Amino acid sequence: MSPPDRGSCSLCGSIHPTSHPPLLYSHLPGFMMSIVELDDKGRITIPKRMRVAFKGKKALLIDVGDRIEIIPVQEDPFEVLKGSFNTEKPFKELRREAEALAEEEAR
Repeated sequence: MSPPDRGSCSLCGSIHPTSHPPLLYSHLPGFMMSIVELDDKGRITIPKRMRVAFKGKKALLIDVGDRIEIIPVQEDPFEVLKGSFNTEKPFKELRREAEALAEEEAR
């Protein structure tokens, strides 16, 4: 069995095996990690320190093949757009139009 290829980590510059085991991310500043268990219904509890850090009550789950990524989502995603473009229409009216268009496209 040959030793794993080694190279400079693109995240931290250290030398690690090229296939980055998840536990190696724990040495990076700002990274939080925790091992959690699924309950009988497939649910997990996100540790309090992570819930507090990310706030909000919604998350986007993405199946990326070898793992599931959890991305916090703002309570009102349209709030991010506020002030990003100029228009004569009020924001609430633009939002209603966007929701109506999305519903129409979903049919």
